[in-house]
Amino acid sequence: MPALPFLRRRFNRYRQSRLTAHRRLWFILSSLGLGVGALLGLLLLGGMYAYAYLSTDLPSLQALPALLHPQTGALLQPTRLYDRSGEHLLAVLAPSNAPRVYTPYDQIPPALIHATVTLQDPLFYRHAGFLLQSPTLAQTLAADLLLWQEEPGLRRALRERILAYQLTQTYGREQILEWYLNTAWYGRNAYGVHAAAQLYFASQPQTLSLAQSALLAALHQTPAINPQDAPQAAAQRLQESLAALRSAGFLSAEEETQAQNAPLNLQPALPAFDTSPAFTALALAQLPHRARIERGGMVILTTQDYALQTSAQCLTQTQLARLAEESPPNCQTAALPALPPSFRAQA
Repeated sequence: MPALPFLRRRFNRYRQSRLTAHRRLWFILSSLGLGVGALLGLLLLGGMYAYAYLSTDLPSLQALPALLHPQTGALLQPTRLYDRSGEHLLAVLAPSNAPRVYTPYDQIPPALIHATVTLQDPLFYRHAGFLLQSPTLAQTLAADLLLWQEEPGLRRALRERILAYQLTQTYGREQILEWYLNTAWYGRNAYGVHAAAQLYFASQPQTLSLAQSALLAALHQTPAINPQDAPQAAAQRLQESLAALRSAGFLSAEEETQAQNAPLNLQPALPAFDTSPAFTALALAQLPHRARIERGGMVILTTQDYALQTSAQCLTQTQLARLAEESPPNCQTAALPALPPSFRAQA
């Protein structure tokens, strides 16, 4: 009997210690839960603030359909440079002085679509419109046509990805491809698949062969390496493009060989409409956002006095003809003084 109170006391102490341990554990878990909840709340608030900061004044998605409307889109008009009066056309930043032709998706050769996706955006059909480590087709559209006035940096890169996601979710991948191929640069101021098909092959986009389509996709990656400016390098790029298509599973070995040996029917380079090439180059060099300007849809008034420039050119040509004892050009200029009598003897 004397041991019973002792055992009871030990049991009570044990029970009290267990209760204390449970209370301590409950307090620790509750504190951790509150801490995690507070952290998640802060992260949520931070995320909301960051998204609001990034999406403030974000360009409207409706700007792309307006720029690329098949009949009235601003980008269908190439950028033109005029003299100071706005009456005399000096240069057209396009292969020809004519509006561009918009090509619907169903008239774009599948080979060109496959080659463009393979070379530019291999994960096009799997990502949500953007990637963290590299640009996608939708990101390129957002950067070149919606965010072109913003300075490069982290904020613009994140806004570009937000817009790319929204564009893909709103319009779908087929529309993204259609817009992309109607604005892609293929060298020599040829923007869009129609302009490129006309410039290099004198053909319509829907009639492009496999080899021609693979070449255009390669040109878009390196526009300066085109068959009119660098024929040998362009031929090498064609082989690389065909090899990439085969590696991606779009071509068999036999189809690749046939395309390698197929005629391209390349066209010779034609002079662009530019009355003052040196002046045009100088004017463009002084303009910001040159890549966007060359893409089209703008009218630029320069400082050139057209009448004075024309007179100076005529004067120079006339004097050169006189010195060479050739017939003067058919233009009007101010009267030139007579050549000195001893000129012929000195010559």
